[in-house]
Amino acid sequence: MCGTPCSNFLVDENNFKGNNDAGIFISNTDLPNPLTNLDVSANSFDNNERGVGLINTDMSTIHDNSITNSTFVGSAAIRIFDSVNNLTILNNDLNGGLGHAIRLSDFDFVDPGNPNPSSNVVINENNIEFFALDGLLVDPGSHVGTVDAECNWWGSNTGPTNTNNPDGTGEEVVGNADFTPWLVAPGGACLGGARPTPGKVTGGGQIEGDPIFTPLGDLMSVPAVIPSLSDPTAQATFGFVVKCCAPTGNLEYNDHQADVRIKAQSISGLNISSPATACAATPGSQHATFFGTAEVIRPTGTTTEEFTVDVDDCGEPGTADTFGIKTMSYSNGPSTLIGGNIQIHK
Repeated sequence: MCGTPCSNFLVDENNFKGNNDAGIFISNTDLPNPLTNLDVSANSFDNNERGVGLINTDMSTIHDNSITNSTFVGSAAIRIFDSVNNLTILNNDLNGGLGHAIRLSDFDFVDPGNPNPSSNVVINENNIEFFALDGLLVDPGSHVGTVDAECNWWGSNTGPTNTNNPDGTGEEVVGNADFTPWLVAPGGACLGGARPTPGKVTGGGQIEGDPIFTPLGDLMSVPAVIPSLSDPTAQATFGFVVKCCAPTGNLEYNDHQADVRIKAQSISGLNISSPATACAATPGSQHATFFGTAEVIRPTGTTTEEFTVDVDDCGEPGTADTFGIKTMSYSNGPSTLIGGNIQIHK
């Protein structure tokens, strides 16, 4: 509790566990004097009723924290009450809880009888999933204008459950919030809800044209190779063909050193842009991102995960092309090809 102007607080690299209220709760009910410049970063919150609670703050950030297993039904991992202005919630892992992931309210704690909504709350690049209630709840009258909730992972590459996203199956977003576009995988590209790009993207073996797949979807052509982050001396092989629209295709990837194989089950989207990321100065270079659902196969078992692939076509013969892949449990690249080729046709 801070009744006079307070500023410049850092809460960094702590472990908050098992608290009956919040891991941290910043409350200043002296309305003309918000607490300013609060930085909550790189903390671990587990099994608290709330992770973080705020009342009457300004110019603050909550970033790069892990908040898991919040226990207060009806509350939230991050709970925003009255008069919280210019708050950035960025790159947090919000995973599991009996309430909401993030909730905004105006409960008249600061100035009873008068509205004190929050303003300029920005929620970007967070991983939000496995909550009993909503991923984001913006109570009526709790925020001035629309909450910027773009580029978050809501637990599905189809985006959040919301009346404005009829195909969304992820965590629910309720209230006045802009959630489009969204991340199509945890930490993946922010392309969800964007119009897919008509075109074709291929990559794989040391042959002209497309990699060859059997009718069962198995890769038959000789694959290209990229270095594996698990061991720079090892190699990972890949091959893919993806078309749009509607998005269809196939992908096989094998990290031999890590003993991880990734095989696409479905393709949800393809986006093509110019120039390429790795060779922006090369005339005609292009970048493509495609995403969907895949089997991630390990000796310990197989999981079904969302995946994102990013590739660059830097022209022939492909020696400058790049490939990168990311799922919920695995990531490699983007890396320059040792051999092979990427071709993007728009």
